[in-house]
Amino acid sequence: MKRGEGRPTGGYYTKDGIRVPSATGITGRGKDSGGLVYVAKRNWWEAGKQGKPFDRDAYWSDSDALLAGTVVHQWIEDDIHGQPLTRFDDAPARTLAEATTGYDAFCKWRVTANLTILETETPLVSEQYEFGGTLDAIARINGERVLFDWKTSNATYVDYIAQVAAYRQLVNEDYETLGNGGPVESAYLLRVGKEFGDFHLHFWTSRILDLGWRWFLAAKELYDMDKRLKKVAA
Repeated sequence: MKRGEGRPTGGYYTKDGIRVPSATGITGRGKDSGGLVYVAKRNWWEAGKQGKPFDRDAYWSDSDALLAGTVVHQWIEDDIHGQPLTRFDDAPARTLAEATTGYDAFCKWRVTANLTILETETPLVSEQYEFGGTLDAIARINGERVLFDWKTSNATYVDYIAQVAAYRQLVNEDYETLGNGGPVESAYLLRVGKEFGDFHLHFWTSRILDLGWRWFLAAKELYDMDKRLKKVAA
């Protein structure tokens, strides 16, 4: 397995030194994640109002439930990267129980699918379309070389398909230098449920990813226009 440098903290740049947006920045345009922050603050506030310490097991709530998926996601990354499983000593017992169930499901699937990670955490930039991204992995699953991505969420969204399609473009522009085979056409998305850490697997053919790529290009055009108009509106 070849492990890359991971997501660059300084952003993505073309060979000419031009900074370009990330694939997730483009697909996530207009999203608002403030709701999760609100839920977490609300539960801390409710505990304080009652004059009680915030006991995760006693105040099992939406924000705590999110932790099960977070734990499974981290354990999957640890497993794929050949590292010891991260400890979550402060997590509620029920969270760890749910996370263990989800992780065990992944381990069983990994064996039956003959999962082999070829490359992971590799940052790439499209010189042609001017965007960057760091794919989770290129893998061999049941003998087929595919993109392999994993996310923590309660549903699978359209922008996930577009994002993976963008990663396919990044790989196929640069596959000769990656050194682990030719272009990739299809992809697997492993989704871990937030609340219970439940395990779901999606397979997307080249035809589905082709449609996702069209969606991504439209989103990229909107992203670029939005950036230009903000200069006028400032």
